[in-house]
Amino acid sequence: MALQLWETLDEAICYVLTGLFGSPDDHLQRSRALKEQVKPLPPPVHITKEELKQYDGCAHLSQSRASSSSSHQPKYQVFLSFRGADTRHGFTSHLLKALKDKGIAVFFDDEKLEKGEELNPALLKAIAASKISIVILSKDYASSKSCLTELSEIMKCKGGVMAQIVLPIFYHVDPSDVRNIAGTFKESFEKKHQKRKLDEVNEWKDEFSKVGKLKGWHIEGGNFDSKVIVTSRDQQVLRNIEVDEVYEVEKLNEDDSLQLFSKFAFKQYNPVASFRDLSMKFVKYAGGNPLALKVLGSSLYKKSRNVWESALDKLKEYPEPKIINVLKVSFDGLDDLEKNIFLDIAIFFKGESLYEVTELLKCCYKGAEFGISNLVDKCLVDVRSGSSGIDMHDLLQEMGRDIVRQESEDPGRRNRLWNPEDVYYVLKNNKGTESIKGISLDMSQIKELPICPDFNPQNLVELSLRNSTNIEQLWNGDLDVVNLRQMDLYGCKKLQKIPNLLGAMKLQILLCQGCESLVELPCMTHLISLNVLDLEGCAITKFPEAPTNLVGLSLLGTQVEEVPSSIGTLKKLRSLNMRSTKIQSIPSSIVKLDALEYIDLSHCPNITELNLNIITPAEEVPLSISGLQSLRALIVENCKSLKSLSELPPWLGVLDAGDCISLERVSFMDCDYQRELDSITHFKFNNCFNLNLDALDNIIVAYPMIVIQYMAKQAAKQLTENKLDLYDEEESHEFNSNVRFFSHNKVLHYLPGSEIPNKFEHQCRNSSITVKFPSTDSRRFLCFSLCLVLDFEHFREYNCFSIHIEYRLKGTDGSYQNFKREWDPIYDYKKAKRSSSEHVFILFRDDMVHRDMHTEASFDFHVVATKYYTDKSDDEFHHGDEMKVEKCGVHVFYINAESLTVSDVVSSISFNFDEDNRCQMQS
Repeated sequence: MALQLWETLDEAICYVLTGLFGSPDDHLQRSRALKEQVKPLPPPVHITKEELKQYDGCAHLSQSRASSSSSHQPKYQVFLSFRGADTRHGFTSHLLKALKDKGIAVFFDDEKLEKGEELNPALLKAIAASKISIVILSKDYASSKSCLTELSEIMKCKGGVMAQIVLPIFYHVDPSDVRNIAGTFKESFEKKHQKRKLDEVNEWKDEFSKVGKLKGWHIEGGNFDSKVIVTSRDQQVLRNIEVDEVYEVEKLNEDDSLQLFSKFAFKQYNPVASFRDLSMKFVKYAGGNPLALKVLGSSLYKKSRNVWESALDKLKEYPEPKIINVLKVSFDGLDDLEKNIFLDIAIFFKGESLYEVTELLKCCYKGAEFGISNLVDKCLVDVRSGSSGIDMHDLLQEMGRDIVRQESEDPGRRNRLWNPEDVYYVLKNNKGTESIKGISLDMSQIKELPICPDFNPQNLVELSLRNSTNIEQLWNGDLDVVNLRQMDLYGCKKLQKIPNLLGAMKLQILLCQGCESLVELPCMTHLISLNVLDLEGCAITKFPEAPTNLVGLSLLGTQVEEVPSSIGTLKKLRSLNMRSTKIQSIPSSIVKLDALEYIDLSHCPNITELNLNIITPAEEVPLSISGLQSLRALIVENCKSLKSLSELPPWLGVLDAGDCISLERVSFMDCDYQRELDSITHFKFNNCFNLNLDALDNIIVAYPMIVIQYMAKQAAKQLTENKLDLYDEEESHEFNSNVRFFSHNKVLHYLPGSEIPNKFEHQCRNSSITVKFPSTDSRRFLCFSLCLVLDFEHFREYNCFSIHIEYRLKGTDGSYQNFKREWDPIYDYKKAKRSSSEHVFILFRDDMVHRDMHTEASFDFHVVATKYYTDKSDDEFHHGDEMKVEKCGVHVFYINAESLTVSDVVSSISFNFDEDNRCQMQS
């Protein structure tokens, strides 16, 4: 009995706290402001079931003793003690109503004594007879003698045979002030009771000390004036009236959904064990919608398992009318544009890219973006946070489908088709009418797609035939596809050719990945709107004739052998993927691709030389690579015949030449470095064992140092302008959150080798190193670049590793600052299985730039090898062992805060080892 009473009471109090100050802790998510206003003491009134059962026994005993004078049960379950002037017409009245609504018998003294009269004996009896007392401790509670008398009686009942449960609510007072009679609580107490007897005052203080230690609810801070709560299905309404805060009701989670469903399906809060599996299917169907859970649960009460299974089958075709009719109220309030867009999303575009859906609907309706925005405001569609997809609740989608089904019993007279059987029926029997606006068809559900001879696709905007494995050709002759924007032919393995697209002047995207039999492409130079052409895995042997507006081109895995000089006309091309093709060289005209950002030439075994400062045979004049000023990534991994990478642009962010086992020469362009370099440089030369000395110097010293110094100067400039110092961890964190620069500038270069370059003046055959500085100067910044040597010999089974460092700076006052830094994990590191011997790593991060106010720096390097799986439903990491760091090195340099000039440390270096075998150097 006590446990049931407690659960009901807890729910009622949470309800009141929600209504007045925010949403309940356990059921809804609060905004930060509301979290600060209502702070339950952790955990809020934790009473075990054993204690409640014990209480039940005590209560029963007490009631048995009282039965000699009265045979009926106690009249009240809860006694409310409060200061009337503080809370009667606010918090207390709301709490009283909530408790009564929950069926709890509450004693409430509506004629609250305020002038010090003695308590009515009936009130003392009510306290003694109640199972639970709720004490609302407000600011002036202690100034009322009647409240103090009530509290004394309540605490007696708590400690007596009755073992009454006492629940304090600290209303705008701190529990510690109540315990210690301090703060504003002390003022009200002493003001009224200075002339009382000392024994009486001490007794009250003792009671407050006890109640102040009890667990309860603490309500503090914030603005507790009257609040007007406005509910609306349309967020624009709330914007128009300029509400202070918007709370969007979240759908129920799985546990709460199951409880609510069980409440109506089984009249209890948990499902019957034999029905749990079916219950979960109904919960999934409801998708956290309370109305659906209530309707479905009620309809299944005391029904057999067979009936439950039949109900599930029915829902697959016919939604529950009681749910749909309620949801349809929102749909009926839409205008014609919004209704059409809603139905299009429900039938065709749920889960698709918001940008693509918007672009497609703009072809069909004027004001499509405005219509989508209104649907979002009305909570009928949802733009998923953290992504660019558009979504809606499953029940709303089901409602949309039901609306279309109700248009006509004849599928050919409906405006949208998605059921494979309906589509097949209409196309095979030529039953289509002008009513049909769109068709969505999963080709895997039917064996063939019969299209009538007079099919006219004039209004066709998107053609998606993904994984239509039986299609060999699309159509004969020319069709009027003037409004076609996108063709998705992914996985059409038997498709041999694409028809002429003479009228497709609006076509923007053509996707042909996995069309293994596709050997013929039409001329596409006239497709002036085409932005993306993806031919991955096709059988074509010739470079496509593409329009000059092309932005992305993928020839990955094709049989293309030659890149024509006409590629130079693709002025807007940003991404070029020619991975795993048979090309042998790149024409000089590639330098004309001003917008090119990414080029992948990996796994091209026939490439022997890649010289990006190409000499034309006719003029013998170098074509400067400065023409490729947008290039950020160059991938030539596993080009086993490649011998030379010449005149590489210094603004490259990613260069992957891993497993280019014949590579000998690598050089970079001369540059004044006035333009901004990339914020991340990641150069991979693993297993490039034939690099000559000049190439090694360029990769590991000359070029990295230029980039590192550039990044360090930019960091120093930002720190100087913002007057922040990164040696302060708190300031560093705040700065990083506001300036993107500091969270991204990193250097990670690696290549075969076993020695730390001489540039790193502090070296140690260990994973730890300490460097001491002879002097400090706050007018400059202290910077570090790092080097280490790893041996992969014992880690061939791992395919991923990450580098971490911990370092500590000692200040001039003897204090220490500790820092942790890491570099992004190197995923899918298949090279680790093939890498032999040792590799050298060069590292830098711009958040390792500090004011020069330190006399010593200690570094510890850690490298963790990991197994990374991507062939399962979810990516998984299996952490492995820490790899041994064979050697480490540190290069120290300084940046002048005013001139931003760079200076290295020039001094003699002495070596010694501390008691922990840490290598120490004295500069």
